[in-house]
Amino acid sequence: SVFNLMKIIMVFMLYQTWSRSERRMIRRPRRNSEIETKGNARVFNRRSKTCFDPDVLIRKGIEFEQSVVLVTANFEYRGVLLNFLTSLELAGVDPSKNVIVLCLDTQLNSLLNRIGLGNICVYCKLISLRNKDAWHKSIWKSRVIALSTLLAANTSVTLSDLDALWLRDPRPYLQNADLIASRGSFPGWASKIWGASICMGFIHFNKGASSFVQNKFLIATLSKGDDQAALNMALRSAGLVWNKQQDDQKLEYETSKLINHGSTTNPTITLDLLPHTSFVRLCHENHTRHNSLLTDNVVILHCYTPKTVHNKQNSLAMRGLWFLADDWEMRLAQLSSLPTSSFTSSYFSQQQRQARKYTAQITSSSFFRNTALPQLLRDTSLLFSVL
Repeated sequence: SVFNLMKIIMVFMLYQTWSRSERRMIRRPRRNSEIETKGNARVFNRRSKTCFDPDVLIRKGIEFEQSVVLVTANFEYRGVLLNFLTSLELAGVDPSKNVIVLCLDTQLNSLLNRIGLGNICVYCKLISLRNKDAWHKSIWKSRVIALSTLLAANTSVTLSDLDALWLRDPRPYLQNADLIASRGSFPGWASKIWGASICMGFIHFNKGASSFVQNKFLIATLSKGDDQAALNMALRSAGLVWNKQQDDQKLEYETSKLINHGSTTNPTITLDLLPHTSFVRLCHENHTRHNSLLTDNVVILHCYTPKTVHNKQNSLAMRGLWFLADDWEMRLAQLSSLPTSSFTSSYFSQQQRQARKYTAQITSSSFFRNTALPQLLRDTSLLFSVL
């Protein structure tokens, strides 16, 4: 009958649906979470689309004596990265012994190897995402995973944006709390409640912050995507309170001149919020490297800059913060095609003839001696004046 025929058709359709579902499960088993526990650390597992071998990262932390500056970059931002590394050297911090770069593509990985900086690069292939917002969130998540991995291996970590230029060595400020951060205004709710927010553009995590990062910050970042929003939310969730003279008193932001101290209870960590006058985020037109009245006390100058690479470079140059020559790309192409040592040795021999009194300083600067960066500098006299 028609009724029986309809029943047969329905049973057949249900069987087909179930069969397709079963085949999908057999061929493409359900993916586990991208995060797994390895020792004391939560890390990306091998099925993850991002981003690095945690063992390589941990070995780098040990190699760099348990304290690193962690940054991320891709080939498009190669100039901004080299400019940032130069600012560290000029501030007295040797990038070859202190920096880990999460290299987000093979081109940057290859470039750094060719110019003598391969030892600071940890290759970190991200998935291709058309959505720029999703791309940024993927980078932020990867950075926090790397942070968590290093902290679990007893390595303290400084996170710095590439446009947060180091005018002086900040390390004396990074000793007295579990978490030390510069000030910001995002997210808005944090500024409204506290008076200023914790900024991820320049922030340092000592080993005592490991539990907080593992159990609060990492989870919040994987959930929200935006690491700065996640950090402020995680600190509030952990019961952050500030040591203030009055309970209703809010933190200062742009006018702050002193370190503010805070602490959380779940888990317990201590926090230092650095003064804006020394760790600058809101920059005036006169905030330039050459204006000693404004920058004498500045340690980190992290001005808002455009997101596009070309405009970012121009913005930094206007403030005297672009250290590479105008033709740096052409020089870089030439440097990349020949052995690095031939360029560095010829560079130093030439400069030693021109400025003999700086010979000792030049030859003692291992970072510049072993890399091609001197060839890319805008003003070699700047190198001599600082070394």
